[in-house]
Amino acid sequence: MNYLFDQLFNWWGQWTHGTDLRQFLKGFNTLTGDYSGSARYALVGIIMIFLTSAILCLYYLVLDSDRLRKRKYWLMFLTGSSVLHFFIAFIIATAGVEAVKTQQIDVSYFDCIGFGVSVMIWSMLWFVTFSLTPYPRRWGINCRHTPLKQ
Repeated sequence: MNYLFDQLFNWWGQWTHGTDLRQFLKGFNTLTGDYSGSARYALVGIIMIFLTSAILCLYYLVLDSDRLRKRKYWLMFLTGSSVLHFFIAFIIATAGVEAVKTQQIDVSYFDCIGFGVSVMIWSMLWFVTFSLTPYPRRWGINCRHTPLKQ
């Protein structure tokens, strides 16, 4: 699971965050020289998938009203979900890096921001992809055609 999310988040990782943060998020422990630390890629990835699914179920099932069927409200949910995922990824990366300052890893806050941007992009793609499948839309009554047609 960690390998899957490692490959996924590192698709843009070479441009968004540095090598030390990538190694740290994979679970690399500089004290022992192996990957015995906490695998934070899997944690962030699982949170991203479940939270995006919950937000989509909230939009299509719970808040399924005639007023919310417009595309602008779907875009507001997309934006809110992406910003929420950015902050979750930033907090997890920053808290982990602050906890292991003794390991002398070279990570800045810009690396954590870059990781948050990478997670934000993938959460947007997951949100759009899951919105285009028929299952969450089929269960709704008023929003079942959003975002496809108005």
